[in-house]
Amino acid sequence: MGFEFSREIKPSTSYYVAVVSVNFSIDYLLEHIDMCDDERIRFENITHENRKREFLGTRFAIKQLLGKEPYLLRDSNGKPHFQNLAIELSLSHCGQNLALIMHPYHDVGIDLQEVNNKVLLVAKKFLNEGELARVGSDREKATLYWSAKEALYKYYSRRQLSLKNDLQIVEKEEGRFIGVISNESHYEEVPLNWEWIGNFALVYTVKS
Repeated sequence: MGFEFSREIKPSTSYYVAVVSVNFSIDYLLEHIDMCDDERIRFENITHENRKREFLGTRFAIKQLLGKEPYLLRDSNGKPHFQNLAIELSLSHCGQNLALIMHPYHDVGIDLQEVNNKVLLVAKKFLNEGELARVGSDREKATLYWSAKEALYKYYSRRQLSLKNDLQIVEKEEGRFIGVISNESHYEEVPLNWEWIGNFALVYTVKS
């Protein structure tokens, strides 16, 4: 059991990215974090053990990173935010791994996905025809595109957005990606940062 960094990114700009593994028992986590009333109510309504550990592990990890107790809530669209800190935040869970990005004021989005055999079977649900043609039978690229669209979805942070129809991944030179958010009420081009961490695709974006 423990708390371990897989990746930490501190660029010259003011955003912060980390991928950590949190592997503690529920009892241990409850002893080492504090929760506000709203958080405790949400926790008590969780029935699945893994979801309980994920809920607590997220707060434990952020406490270790920030050095202070985070009170983490969600707005009406499900976007996480701090009750007690003026920091923009996005989160992604994959197994025991937590990916997060924080910025003092810009919108952010992040996603972490592990490559698996199922991604090509469900690709038609989240990729448009052009993206499907570029991906072909490449599981790694399909996973990267999926992670990119999830990061865009979290960045936009509003519901009623189709991964397949409203979000596009545009490939540029030298392996760069741009995400396009396009629906009836909004159009935006967003730079995407990506890298591989072992068998995991990590994609994140910060509003420029």
